[in-house]
Amino acid sequence: MPAETEKQTISSAKPYYPEVDILKGIAIFLVILGHAIIVYPVNLHSIPWCSAIYEWVESVHMPLFFLVSGFCFSYHEEKNGHFTSQYKQYLSKKVRRILIPYLIFCLADALTRILFPALVNRDKGFWLSVYDIIFGGGGYWFLYTLFMLFLVFPFLHLLRKNYPWIRIPLFVCILVLPFVPNIPEIFLIRLNVHYLPFFYVGYLLRQHMYLLNRFSSWPKQAKENHQQVPFLVTALMAGLLFMLWIFFMGINGSSTSTPLAMVIAFIGILFFYLLVKSRLIALLSPAFRAIGIYSLQLYLFNGYLLVISRLLICTICGVTSPIVIIAFNMLIDLGFSYVVIHYVVSRVKLFRFLCGILS
Repeated sequence: MPAETEKQTISSAKPYYPEVDILKGIAIFLVILGHAIIVYPVNLHSIPWCSAIYEWVESVHMPLFFLVSGFCFSYHEEKNGHFTSQYKQYLSKKVRRILIPYLIFCLADALTRILFPALVNRDKGFWLSVYDIIFGGGGYWFLYTLFMLFLVFPFLHLLRKNYPWIRIPLFVCILVLPFVPNIPEIFLIRLNVHYLPFFYVGYLLRQHMYLLNRFSSWPKQAKENHQQVPFLVTALMAGLLFMLWIFFMGINGSSTSTPLAMVIAFIGILFFYLLVKSRLIALLSPAFRAIGIYSLQLYLFNGYLLVISRLLICTICGVTSPIVIIAFNMLIDLGFSYVVIHYVVSRVKLFRFLCGILS
């Protein structure tokens, strides 16, 4: 599910990292691919190769989103500034960027389920929908979880900054917390602690950019202008990712709440980062970067367009071929959605407000 970032301007005060948008593009591509493998009205998850692709996508796409979001976390502190006023300014931006689109699209989703129950595979009553929007993430759990993390993270940031001795214990606590049993589901607390390690690692990478730059430029023979990573390293990382994933799936099924699942997710993120830095996907990078800029909006529209695409391809056309269904869903849910967002939504002030486009 998409990350809370804005397209940054290239300046010394606020540097722009093109890899961020490219990784966001890869992440939203994987999210839409996972959703394209539908369970209704045709259950593609009953087909082994479709289920395998879905489980692999599930193992890495949301961790990648949260790590990129943590990397893009920014809390500006003014000297002698009052914390309350600074936090209000920070929170106002997150409300406009995340909370308003969340509420608008959740309400629209709830109305769709009430008025057109035949189009959805999970019907809900009005009050259950309202309860779910407030306490359970509605139909957009990613935005709900992301907003909650942004809500509390300035306090962790200041805690780490003002008390350096707590940094290592805090990091260990964040890594261990997801595996504490019986974490409450209300307010998606369990999901928040599950994805907090990825968010925090992204934040740490931004705090220690010199380490990331040194890693990116390895080995010394690499060209400094491209900071290329050898093909062999990327290939080895890909192989390690898949071997661990296969082993993990064989032992634990589809569970994503184990230490091994966390390790696999981090390896998957590292693989995609190496893939981008190695320039092996240089021809695709502009496309990934373009959709990465609108990752949040693509996530918002995905559910609605998926209803349309699966209705057209499965119900009206009667297609049962998994490849055709997935390809058609991707065409509509990613291609058509991007065109609408780029050429319509981003150019109308009201639509920009409703969809969280700030710049």
